[in-house]
Amino acid sequence: MIWRIPEKFHAVDAHTHLNMMPGKDYSALRIEAALAMLADGDRLGIEKFCISLPYMTPKVTPEEFRRGNDIIFDALKLSSRYTGFCFIDPAFMKESCDEIRRCVRDGGMAGIKLYHQFRIDDPVFDPVFKLCEELDCPVLMHAVKGEHPKNLSNASHFLTACRRFPGVRFLQGHIGGGGDWEWTLRVLEKSTPNHYIDTSGSVIDSGMIRRTVEVMGSDRVLFATDMFIPEGVGKLLAADFDDETMKKVCCENVKKLLAGRLR
Repeated sequence: MIWRIPEKFHAVDAHTHLNMMPGKDYSALRIEAALAMLADGDRLGIEKFCISLPYMTPKVTPEEFRRGNDIIFDALKLSSRYTGFCFIDPAFMKESCDEIRRCVRDGGMAGIKLYHQFRIDDPVFDPVFKLCEELDCPVLMHAVKGEHPKNLSNASHFLTACRRFPGVRFLQGHIGGGGDWEWTLRVLEKSTPNHYIDTSGSVIDSGMIRRTVEVMGSDRVLFATDMFIPEGVGKLLAADFDDETMKKVCCENVKKLLAGRLR
């Protein structure tokens, strides 16, 4: 019985978090939790983790998102197996763009992470996405097909953003994040080449990951866990992909998405 990802696939978790659970502690890096994640990777065959620290409140002040990003910088110092994503809230546009430059251009983070403060197709993001295009860094955003909160992004909103900014690579978070994933895949049949999706989330429905690759193609689906590490590994292995597809989903696609920024 195979219960871990074989080393030959050099698996990268393209979307997970530090410090969010338990307790949502944003005051300092929880070193024990960061080391435990690396140990889980050793046990289950994950070599590297792409991490961020998003805030789930309706508004996030510049002081808050800078503090969260500093925690990610501390994790990068702890282990070279971590690659960072910069979190911002575009309600504070100047500060957000300054933070992207600090974290991505100057600090070596790989991209930006967004939550549901605004929908991804909201024009408020235009200066942010123009800066991401300039810096050649991807955008990862929380997404699900649901009704609440009101600013929650789904696949149709991603299509709009991808078409408006064809020079930006967008990663839609967690096909298994809840809601109607079959509706999501029907929408993704119309997706564009700059539109990627990851396998993460707590949902482990039979056939979900294989169906995602059938719809999106093997070049735009990325392995990820969003902190559900055993579940994420299990549903990937259950998809029973051939070696070529596994290499793409586990490692090659995230390297392409990050354009040389994977540590």
